[in-house]
Amino acid sequence: MFGRGNAVGSLPGMAEAFFEADGDGFVATGLTRGPWSKEAQHGGPPSALLARAVEAALPEGFRLARLSVDLLRPVPIERVVPRVSVRLGRRVVRAQVGLEADGREVLSGTAVAQRVDVVDLPASAPGQAPEPLPFPEVDSDPVFFELPWDEGYHTAMSWRIVAGAWTELGAAALWFRQEVPLVAGEEPSPFQRVVVVADAGNGVSAAVPFAGYSFLNSDLSVHLHRDAVGEWIGMDAHTIPQPTGAGLATSVLHDRTGPVGTGNQSLLIAPW
Repeated sequence: MFGRGNAVGSLPGMAEAFFEADGDGFVATGLTRGPWSKEAQHGGPPSALLARAVEAALPEGFRLARLSVDLLRPVPIERVVPRVSVRLGRRVVRAQVGLEADGREVLSGTAVAQRVDVVDLPASAPGQAPEPLPFPEVDSDPVFFELPWDEGYHTAMSWRIVAGAWTELGAAALWFRQEVPLVAGEEPSPFQRVVVVADAGNGVSAAVPFAGYSFLNSDLSVHLHRDAVGEWIGMDAHTIPQPTGAGLATSVLHDRTGPVGTGNQSLLIAPW
């Protein structure tokens, strides 16, 4: 099911997953590498690893609805250990999550899961969801940010552009597909697939040039009103920058049948 598709920079001998299981932890591969540092992970894969930990702790009949992650410090490309503590309710499960590297907490956050029920909605219930995001049937070959390394998040993903471009400032809409599993030998859940993509929102809709500024996100919050279907996850993203150095990147997240939820990232904008 997984292949290298049109992922940029894929080379023979590269890792075949974002993480390899290792006891109670996971060893990060070079495919987790983000655009900011050769030594640090992109926020998507480790956040998705926390989603995986929550889902593994859920009782039958519940689905993950929200994951909020604080990025406390750069996540090193090494062995990481997820921690999860759940509080069970009759219809809602709440969880505290964290990710440790070398004994230090690098990510922390909370999650909410809800019981799946059948509800007969009234015919008059309004639906305000955005229109489905168009899906280009022809592969695009966009130019990615210029990076001094050949292996990273950008080589583990394929994409098709609907509007905008990596090298252009402003709002953009893209479709992404993982070309490798989150954890070797496992099929990612729908929520995990979305989280891997959602942390790219600030890069997709950059409001300041990558060459002159950093615009790191200090958090990531993903709310889904339904599970995504299929391998392709769409993102319609825009960033609002402020001269105080604050920013907000907001993404409407889609599968090929329509919107599934939203992603938000608080940004810290600063010159290099």
